[in-house]
This record gives sequence, structure tokens and C-alpha cells, in this order.
Amino acid sequence: MGCDIAVMLLASTTSIAADGLVLRVLHAGDAQAVVEATLECDDAVWVPQHPPYAVAEAREFLAEYDRRRERGEAVSFGVFGSDSEMLLAGLVVQQAAPGDVELAYWVRPDYRGRGIAARSLDALSDWVESRLGPHRLWVEVARSNQASLRTAANAGYRPSGMKGGKVVLVRTRP
Repeated sequence: MGCDIAVMLLASTTSIAADGLVLRVLHAGDAQAVVEATLECDDAVWVPQHPPYAVAEAREFLAEYDRRRERGEAVSFGVFGSDSEMLLAGLVVQQAAPGDVELAYWVRPDYRGRGIAARSLDALSDWVESRLGPHRLWVEVARSNQASLRTAANAGYRPSGMKGGKVVLVRTRP
């Protein structure tokens, strides 16, 4: 069973502002932007194959995310500068189990260290909490990825355990 399908469909027309950034749903037409953003990226893994992606591969997995969004299962967001169409980062929202929502994120390598991931993750987490109301909102991060662990912490996530050798961090708000 998916998340609220109406909310996932609403996401396709949603634009989320995040302190100088804009998050919007990625579609198959964004394939070239995904290819360009992930050329030097070894961790933008939304699908079984690792980057770099061919345009046809990017188009196909973005089309699959469109289908998953229509079923209420997942949605893929792109992060853009408020005055640019350059894809800076990507985030995915997916339901792991009823009421249990996982977020994942990556940032274009030449834009890392600028707070893009933390601002985007925080804004998208707020959106998910207000629209879907999950009982658990979490991210999974490699134990060795200190930058990503800091990103999650800056967006209100705290360690809650391990899963498959990765740290599971759950969103907590006072």
C-alpha cells in the first residue's frame, strides 16, 4: 500500500522553497540535467546502476519514478538554484512500510559543502511531515560518510540504529 496517492500526485505540481533553493519533482524530461549533474558523482544512486548515466537510462528511471509517484509509492525531487535551471541535487521520498517514510539525497560534487543538502532535506522533511504525517521519517547513511551524517543532523535527524551496515537516522523535532 502506498502513501496518500493524492499527496504524491500533488507533489508533481509542488514547488518547495528552501532558502535560495527550489525543489520540484523530476520527470523524464529532466534526463539530460540528471546526466550532467551526476557525471562526476559516485553516490547518486536511485536505481541499481551507478552513475554516470546515459540519457536513455536517466529518462527510463525518471519515468519509473513518475509511475511510482502515480501509485503513491515514491517521488523524486530535483534541487535547483532559485534563479537557475541547473540541477544541484536530488532527493527521493519513498514509503518503506505504511507510515514509515525514507528520504535519500545526493548533491552534485562541485556544489557540495554549501549546505544544499541540509537545506533541501530539512525543507522536504517539513513538506513530508505536513502532507503525509508519517509515524517515522528516516534516512540511511554509510557510517563512513561524515558529511552526510552532519547533513542529516543539521536537518533534525538523530541516529536510531543500524541497517545493513548503514546508520539509520530518524527525524526528531522538539
